[in-house]
Amino acid sequence: MKVMELKFKLKKRIPQVSSSMQPLQKPLTKRTSKWVGICLLAMAATRIYYVQEMIAALVIFSVLFLAVAMMALVVFLLDRASKNIVAWAEVAVVRVGHWAACRVEDVVVWPLWARLASRCLKQHTGNK
Repeated sequence: MKVMELKFKLKKRIPQVSSSMQPLQKPLTKRTSKWVGICLLAMAATRIYYVQEMIAALVIFSVLFLAVAMMALVVFLLDRASKNIVAWAEVAVVRVGHWAACRVEDVVVWPLWARLASRCLKQHTGNK
């Protein structure tokens, strides 16, 4: 008796292998069959030339939209970064501007340069 019980317990633990010839265990529900029908119709519709054109146009416009969105993102990020850069560089630019103004002022006010310029002017006007 114990041998029979052991065989029965082992039989319960071994899973049943189903072959492809056996029918499905569960029938398709209405919702599943609806989606299968929609997918089959969509696959059949892709063979129509007009639908193929529309899909191609959708892909092209999607790529173009992505490119424009990426350019807008780059411009936005550059704008955000430039605000910080301008705030940082403003002090240095003002310093360089003051330094350049002082150097130009020194060149203009330098007496030797002024004398040479007046001589050149006299020579050019005197020759005419």
